[in-house]
Amino acid sequence: MNLFYNYIDIQDLESRIAKNLFPFEKKLFWDTNVEKIDLEFHKNSIIERVICRGFLEDFYVLNKVYSKPVIINALKMAKGLDPKTVNFCINYYGISKDEIHASSYYA
Repeated sequence: MNLFYNYIDIQDLESRIAKNLFPFEKKLFWDTNVEKIDLEFHKNSIIERVICRGFLEDFYVLNKVYSKPVIINALKMAKGLDPKTVNFCINYYGISKDEIHASSYYA
């Protein structure tokens, strides 16, 4: 995955994170006022949306803003993951299929 990060502007993403601006692509949250999104309080929803619909830049930011255990915990509770996303999470984060709540819909 780190090889793919060569194709994005990491410096710009890091500066957005450092400035405490909303670090994710705003069009990803088209249905919400991003000024009202709290990165801590809404973390489970943010993680699920970025994993399902985000771009590579969003995925990079996700892994910078949240720790791996926080992401894994949110993915285990997520209900809206499609089969491809479930397989990605299993392989990338090392989660077993039984632990992801959404995977029961695709058994």
